[in-house]
Amino acid sequence: MSSSARDRGNQFYSEKKYKEAVAAFSDAIASSPGVATFYTNRALCYLKLEQWIQVVEDCQKALCLESTLIKAHFFMGQALIEIGSYDEAIISLKTAHKLAKDQHKNFGEDIPSAVRYAKKKRWNALEEKRLKQESELQTFLVQLLTEHRSRQLSQLDATDSTEDRSSSIERIHKEFGERSTQLNKLFEDVDEKRRVS
Repeated sequence: MSSSARDRGNQFYSEKKYKEAVAAFSDAIASSPGVATFYTNRALCYLKLEQWIQVVEDCQKALCLESTLIKAHFFMGQALIEIGSYDEAIISLKTAHKLAKDQHKNFGEDIPSAVRYAKKKRWNALEEKRLKQESELQTFLVQLLTEHRSRQLSQLDATDSTEDRSSSIERIHKEFGERSTQLNKLFEDVDEKRRVS
């Protein structure tokens, strides 16, 4: 039963009928739950269907049965990229690459390319997070400067002469402008250093 279900699954897969292939491989698994490759075959179908969690689950089941399955690590790594688990993806993909070398299996550039892609996605995610935090920090610091200026203006002595009061207001606004310029320049310099690096 399991070999005919596997054959049906392979046939459906070759016809790009991935849902039908999933059902066939599920039948094969039901008949022979201890065959790790049935799980990786179904995981590949889930990969094509972009059902990332199912890919990870099937790969984990396959790896519980046979920890050196290159395809299980490879498929899981690809799915982990798609769900944003970049560190885990890199670990899975590097494991797949090492196993492929150890077992003298040739996957061409597929696995190294996936490792590079995962690293790039991780770097982009970290960079996006850093830029957001930097922007929030800059906004917060400008807000503090603005509040400081408002406090200084509210503390001006109403008994001062109009000339002294005008001079103080001008000084407070000038200081605010200078500090705002320094702050913006600081963030611009950081951005420039990052672009040059």
